[in-house]
Amino acid sequence: MSGLAEALAPVKACIPDQAKDLRLNLGSVIERSVLSTEEAIGAALAAAIMTRSVDLVEAFSSIDELSADQVAGAQTAAALMAMNTTWYPFVELADDLELENAPAGLRMQAFATHGGVGPERFELYCLAAAVVGKCHRCIASHVAELRKSGRSTEEIASVGRIAATVAGVATVLDTMAVTA
Repeated sequence: MSGLAEALAPVKACIPDQAKDLRLNLGSVIERSVLSTEEAIGAALAAAIMTRSVDLVEAFSSIDELSADQVAGAQTAAALMAMNTTWYPFVELADDLELENAPAGLRMQAFATHGGVGPERFELYCLAAAVVGKCHRCIASHVAELRKSGRSTEEIASVGRIAATVAGVATVLDTMAVTA
């Protein structure tokens, strides 16, 4: 286990100068977030899972501030959103009213249990994953739920910034990473 800076140092070392902004944003969007440290790191983990970046998932999972329950909650949110950010855009892009009105027919029981974390925190993690998945309906749904729970624009924007940065870093790691 480690702190944020220590966990991210090996990842940042692989980010080339062409992506310096992403390297600098990677820690700062979490450190400067109006979210609690645990919420910000959990959102980053959910986003990292959605990007399929093993390096980022391992880094965020190893941070001391994130309890085992929060890791499990972020994993559960990302798993559900991996399915939903595929299903709902399919329905939307099909442009078929009958299909749109049909039940999804997909098991989503983890929404009822919130992945073992509180419902508000689970919504934050789902939103981070939905941003990476680029699902309009999913993003709108989770933003609405967070608004109902009293979350501010800045808190919701913070989740978006974290997810966007994690997604950008994952792309750089896959395509431009500096190797030793």
